[in-house]
Amino acid sequence: MRKELIAGVVAAAALWPAMALAQSPAEEGYREGYRAGGPVGGVVGGTVGAAVELPADVLGFITGHPRTYDRVDEEIVVDRPLPPRVHVYEIPSHREYVYAYVNQRRVLVDARSRRIVKIIE
Repeated sequence: MRKELIAGVVAAAALWPAMALAQSPAEEGYREGYRAGGPVGGVVGGTVGAAVELPADVLGFITGHPRTYDRVDEEIVVDRPLPPRVHVYEIPSHREYVYAYVNQRRVLVDARSRRIVKIIE
């Protein structure tokens, strides 16, 4: 019993730094959801952010192809539809996504529903 307890403590101590430094889109989703909907929105936003793992080439394409920013009065929030007047641009290697530059922010958008998938800071 005592050996198992010591082994468990040693394993937890060895893995602690890796867990502390782990970063995921869930953190960004949590921040966006919390800003939009308070504590409940934070939990939902964290779940949505965790579900969206994007390939590096998608983010590289968006940041490497700057466009002019569209301005809208609506708040830009993850999982809300993008206003129809905002121009979107295709990502050639990933047709399921499009992107837009709106209100000084880059956003990744689902091509079919025009829902904002991720806000790229």
